[in-house]
Amino acid sequence: MVKAALDDLMLKVLIVCAFFSIIVDMSFAAGDPTGQKLKTAWIEGFAILTAVAVVSLFSAWSDYNKEKQFLE
Repeated sequence: MVKAALDDLMLKVLIVCAFFSIIVDMSFAAGDPTGQKLKTAWIEGFAILTAVAVVSLFSAWSDYNKEKQFLE
């Protein structure tokens, strides 16, 4: 059911954008001479991936409950 929840086009776009954000932020942070930006450059992309995970898990849980009630 999680796989079916991840089949949504918007979630796929968000996943691609999250990885793009991580790659771009890490590459720009690598040019920082102090190295401080490199420690936090991944946070924005990871937050997007976390939001996608929460939405897809909640959607799968909701679909599971609906199917369970239907079978009763």
